[in-house]
Amino acid sequence: MAEKTTYVLAVDDDVHVLRTLKAIVKEFGMTPLLAENVPEALTILKEYPIDIILTDMIMPEIDGLAFIDIVKNTYPTIPIAVLSAYGSISDTVAALSKGAYNFIPKPFSVEGIKAIIEKGLRLRKLSLNTDVLSGYITNETRFEFPNDPNLFPAIQYYLVKECQWRGIEEDSLLTNISICLDETLMNAYVHGNQEDEQRKIKLSAHFSNHILSISVQDEGAGFDSSSIITEVEKLDPLTMNNKGLFIVQNIVERIEFNDSGNEIRFFFSY
Repeated sequence: MAEKTTYVLAVDDDVHVLRTLKAIVKEFGMTPLLAENVPEALTILKEYPIDIILTDMIMPEIDGLAFIDIVKNTYPTIPIAVLSAYGSISDTVAALSKGAYNFIPKPFSVEGIKAIIEKGLRLRKLSLNTDVLSGYITNETRFEFPNDPNLFPAIQYYLVKECQWRGIEEDSLLTNISICLDETLMNAYVHGNQEDEQRKIKLSAHFSNHILSISVQDEGAGFDSSSIITEVEKLDPLTMNNKGLFIVQNIVERIEFNDSGNEIRFFFSY
């Protein structure tokens, strides 16, 4: 099996710095990719599986801090080290606070660059291995609470924050999760539990192998779920009674009901 190529992206508007970094990176048996500005660097990031980034702070058009923001939002597992010129300590501190893992003072030494790259590659390997491991981890969060709609916003907020903590960051997906929770909780409150505050609602969120399943169960008598699904599929959603179920069905990947019809489970991929 061929040995994997290690790509090091160096970003600096000083061509002399880039030439020096190119020679050092090649000396370590890695492949250097050079960019004189952030737009060039972003093009390279789209074309190559970059393993580590070395970036200057002061550059035309887009500076290093903005570049770090872009990379961390789009390529969060790529470690970034900052090339720090004398007198730019405030920029260096800001870069570290934004997610850069280390800095390299200018003028730099071969040994210094090597140490920084080796540390970055260890972090890169750790990030990739953690991402692979996440496919084997199962987590479940369970709630049981009174049939009180005043609690629903807090429950939705808590679950959305947990989704973010578990790596679900796409705004549209988080919005859809919140919409489904709102519709199904209100359905449980009104139709299942008949607005009886003595009854309870059970909710569980199951995270496994990049699939999120959420179930909402009330203490009502249930219903014939197959007939309701048929109604949702055949009738005009602007005139039907089950608009909430229509909305949920059209923004999730799959819906399931238990045998008695008082529990709905819906699924998302992330």
